[in-house]
Amino acid sequence: MGYDTRFASEDFASAAAEVIAGNGIKVYLCPKATPTPVISYGILAKQAGGAIIITASHNPATW
Repeated sequence: MGYDTRFASEDFASAAAEVIAGNGIKVYLCPKATPTPVISYGILAKQAGGAIIITASHNPATW
């Protein structure tokens, strides 16, 4: 699971990771903001079933 540098992205990612782990699913949470391609690579490297990226995408940084 990764997130961007926008306001509260890290908090949202931590909360989501906690809920997912609480349901018995293994979570790899990046320790800092991470570009989307790195998360894609992580899926392959960890042989994960998928990934979640917390981002506002193309929206302004105030989102």
